[in-house]
Amino acid sequence: MDGHCVLTPMDTNSTLTKAMCPSTDAEKNRMKDIPYLEAVRSIMYVAIGTRPNITYAVQHLSYFSVNLGQAHWTTVQWVLSYLYSTKEMRLVLSGSDPITLTGWSDSNWASDTDD
Repeated sequence: MDGHCVLTPMDTNSTLTKAMCPSTDAEKNRMKDIPYLEAVRSIMYVAIGTRPNITYAVQHLSYFSVNLGQAHWTTVQWVLSYLYSTKEMRLVLSGSDPITLTGWSDSNWASDTDD
């Protein structure tokens, strides 16, 4: 993959909204052959298996599965570039003591401009 190196799962300066979805038949036809669902499913598989740090991006991209726009596809490409740039990152669980996982969520519901 000859994409540029990115260090975040999503572009922090962009927000995906329903307004970015195509509204005309011509715009929808332009996007119909884009392998968006296949890419999002692949990214979801990676998130579940080894890269939980991209789950927010997967969830957000899944929201636009039915009617995607160019900005949504660009974000998928961003996530793929991030995965490529950080391919050495892994979730490693090891040790002789019982493993205790502690997590937190930094939900950003306030930025949901659609609903």
